[in-house]
Amino acid sequence: MWENLMSVLPRNNKKSRVITTTRMSNVASSRSPRSNGHIYEMESLNDADSKELFSKIIFDHKGKCPKALDEIADEILKKCGGIPLAIITLASLLAKKPKTRKEWKRVKSSIGNACELEGMRQTLSLSFYDLSYDLRNCFLSFSSFPEDYEIDRERLVLRWIAEGFISGKEQQELMEEEGNNYFNELVNRSLIQPIDIQYNGSARACRVHDLMLELIVSLSKEENFITTLNGPECLPMPSKIRWLSLHSNENEVMQVVTNNRRHVRSVSFFPPVAQLPPFVEFQAMRVFDVKGCQFGEHKKMKNMESLIQLKYLNLAYTNVTELPKEIGEVHFLETLDVRNCQIQSLPPSLCQLQKLVRLFVSLGVTLPDKIGKMQALEELSHVAILCNSLNFVKALGELTKLRVFRVDCRYSWLNGKKQAPRQSVSTHEDVLLSSLQNLFKKKNLQSLEIDLTNGSSLVFSLMNPYCPLPQLEELVISNSISRVPRSMRSLKDVIHLEIKLDRMEEEDLHIIRDMSHSLLFLKIHLEITPEERLIIDSEGFECLKQFEFCCVGMGLKFVQGAMPDLEKLDLDIGVRKTMSKYGGFDFGIKNLEALKHVGVKLDCQYAENREIQSAEATIRSGVLPRRNSLDSILGPIVKV
Repeated sequence: MWENLMSVLPRNNKKSRVITTTRMSNVASSRSPRSNGHIYEMESLNDADSKELFSKIIFDHKGKCPKALDEIADEILKKCGGIPLAIITLASLLAKKPKTRKEWKRVKSSIGNACELEGMRQTLSLSFYDLSYDLRNCFLSFSSFPEDYEIDRERLVLRWIAEGFISGKEQQELMEEEGNNYFNELVNRSLIQPIDIQYNGSARACRVHDLMLELIVSLSKEENFITTLNGPECLPMPSKIRWLSLHSNENEVMQVVTNNRRHVRSVSFFPPVAQLPPFVEFQAMRVFDVKGCQFGEHKKMKNMESLIQLKYLNLAYTNVTELPKEIGEVHFLETLDVRNCQIQSLPPSLCQLQKLVRLFVSLGVTLPDKIGKMQALEELSHVAILCNSLNFVKALGELTKLRVFRVDCRYSWLNGKKQAPRQSVSTHEDVLLSSLQNLFKKKNLQSLEIDLTNGSSLVFSLMNPYCPLPQLEELVISNSISRVPRSMRSLKDVIHLEIKLDRMEEEDLHIIRDMSHSLLFLKIHLEITPEERLIIDSEGFECLKQFEFCCVGMGLKFVQGAMPDLEKLDLDIGVRKTMSKYGGFDFGIKNLEALKHVGVKLDCQYAENREIQSAEATIRSGVLPRRNSLDSILGPIVKV
């Protein structure tokens, strides 16, 4: 292995370093003599660092452990053996329990020595058995995914809903909310590792620590919950398998799917699986998730009429080419995801799915004209209007329960199709406007993302006093519009706004400011640099958590008290235009007192080295006063 690795690493004296990690000492010790490498054996945390980590998790990163609990805390930490995962897991468990000696002694007596493998398992199991019944099922479901796999939160929650792991809720929106609460609970208990925490405090995705995954897989086997097949070496299997996850393309493994077709409830395929099973007698299957798999000869879904209980079907990023007309007979289907696969059109029979709640397609896919019959539909994305008929666009206004809608009116998504010549763009937009107005009258639409042809007036027609949008919480305008519509002041409930403008003046900024009382996320993309810097002061933007600004010149200035709750700032700005227009890079970043992260991308085209150095130095000096001893809030400054 090491020889193969060394062969692709150039020896060019650039003083680069490559760091690899492994839990197996024999892998490290077998390194190539040519590598001149050094093995660094990670030591366990010492007593002081263990205590600091333990106390920060339980006492909100502030106080120390009370004297009354100090002795028992030391005894618990001794059992953790300085292993960070064990400390974090136990501390997260104790943080949710009464802070009494009796409770902490009970926890201590339940755990073994984490330095031993069985002791670590016992320590982690304690957190598992502290979960509610539904949450245990959700936690065990992670055994479906491969090691180090990035698991998308939305995908995970929708699978939980289809599996029936979320009980006590009837409406889909409430089940999604509860599923997100479950996800956050597992994060808060440090059972899963969050990835890309967003402005609302929820992570976009997660991973599972490899030791934790070993525990989950082991518990799943004991409970006969989820069976994971990595290859023929995993055989033989239990006589009845209800949840099955395949990570191997071996014929013997694929045969397990067929053998269990009558009682398997959930089937998940992960690359390199390249075979589609014949869907015959799969009456019990509720989840079929093959995201990312590339299949061989058979790229069409066949015999789908037998999937009478299927609720979740994910074909995203596969090379599946066609959905048969029998898809209309899968009457309990709630989620259909065909994003970024090779399906060009969906059959008319799709409209028979009266329980379908979410339909995810790629731009360019043709959908059936009678989509208005799908009265359960709550989320539809991402639809290219010009690839569909006027009847389809009109029928969109009949989707009375639609909450999330992503739509694109750009001509570029025609992909050579003949349904809509260029001159019909305005006709399609007129019909879309009428449909959107109908949807807003139903007062269910909460999220709208729209991308129009340049010069389109649809946004201004939509944002008028006679068409109130009180329920809208998320608005994304991806195409460039001339100015901020004045009527956007009425959008008092919007928490997420992305807008692309030709230019922005003081009035435009004030319109956004006036609608900002509940705004948490704001992204502004400017085509033309303002003549004078626009001032952001203490008025407005009181709740804003994340702000992204893109412009060839940094045309904003933050003064004392601006954006008091802003935690994340991302800038994509040009050096030359900023210097020539405003004479410097001091735009008041030091006045954003709550910042926790700053990301900067500098366009250095036509800029002199002294200007680039000055820009970097000014940004760093503005961030430095709030630099934390543990980590810097300023990420790498990217120069392009």
